[in-house]
Amino acid sequence: MGDDWTWLIITGDDFGYCVHRDQGLLQAFQAGRLSAASLLVTSPRAPEAVCKARRVGLPLGLHVNVTEGKPVADLEQLKHDSRVPSLLGPDGTFLGKHGFRQRLEEGGIDLDEVEKEIEAQILRFVLLVGGHPKHVDGHQHFHILPGVNSVFARVLHDHGILRTRLPVEVDVNSCSWLDPTRKKFFAQVSVQAILSAPIFKEYGLRWADAFVGLSTTGAGMDVDLLGSVLRTALTAVKNGNLPSCKLHGKEMTTRCEDITALSGTKTRHDRWGQTSEGNWMQEMTPCRVDTQSSIIGMEDCKMSHGLCLELMVHPGLACSHAEDGYSLSQAKCSAEYMAGYLHDGFCCSPEREFELRVLVSLDFQNLLEKLGLKIMGADVEDGKNEEII
Repeated sequence: MGDDWTWLIITGDDFGYCVHRDQGLLQAFQAGRLSAASLLVTSPRAPEAVCKARRVGLPLGLHVNVTEGKPVADLEQLKHDSRVPSLLGPDGTFLGKHGFRQRLEEGGIDLDEVEKEIEAQILRFVLLVGGHPKHVDGHQHFHILPGVNSVFARVLHDHGILRTRLPVEVDVNSCSWLDPTRKKFFAQVSVQAILSAPIFKEYGLRWADAFVGLSTTGAGMDVDLLGSVLRTALTAVKNGNLPSCKLHGKEMTTRCEDITALSGTKTRHDRWGQTSEGNWMQEMTPCRVDTQSSIIGMEDCKMSHGLCLELMVHPGLACSHAEDGYSLSQAKCSAEYMAGYLHDGFCCSPEREFELRVLVSLDFQNLLEKLGLKIMGADVEDGKNEEII
């Protein structure tokens, strides 16, 4: 590959979710197509998943979760009356991806509960794995939401954790294969990540030079589509045109041409004291990307050159209620998970198995070689995995 390659961190999310999903992540890692996995310590399967990861040498980060399933912390201790904790519904489970966001937007989330739950999940990770995670991100990107981002960054800083994910995908608004609902959500995630960058930087957090994985989730994990998105990210990072943020006193500047179409989106960040009302685009001006804020810097990886991209993936095998006893068939998934652990329709989607097939394919390997990308933590040429992160 010569000296012109770029590092690619491939992070598998939702490890510990269920047996069959974990099997898919382990397959991807053993095929040399996964750098690390992010562990859901809220899952009843987490201890078993850690044992499996230890056997094959799979590096684990923490996938903090406050949107699905049940909390690790005893949130009742924070309440002085009979009200249900703000993070939970009447059934004692989290509110879901959209339910959490809606309650946060309405000002109904107690950030002390968020802090306590993040703390509890970090400590549970330490108990299960035997040490602090080197990398922590948020399940369903909750960690970049207004108000939550400051709590998240402060807790990580207090634990000496420096690496996170900044899910800003370049030109996500131009991904024609996305339906309008998903495109809007992914663009909002990118906006919220941009606004979180100066907060994360203030607490000393680092992230990859570029991120890919919003538009390529599930059916979007097509080799041709993935190639297009990776080329866009590579071009942007090499030209210094990535959406990024720097904090100069109370002023924020950013380059965000890829989400210009959202210029009508209004923020409610003033409610949490982050910015004023009005069109967020009017408050931003271009700036160059700061490539020194990488999650995996050259010093951390003991490398002297190269850039670093993160690809978020969700590989897994189809759930089988009969064999697993925990995960459910797709038909039962939505209703039964609503009352149990998780209730996201993607949890039992066959698109996760599609992601796995693409990851381990020869076409994907050829694509990486063509783009000059080398998977960090895995040598795809001889099948040997070396822990770098």
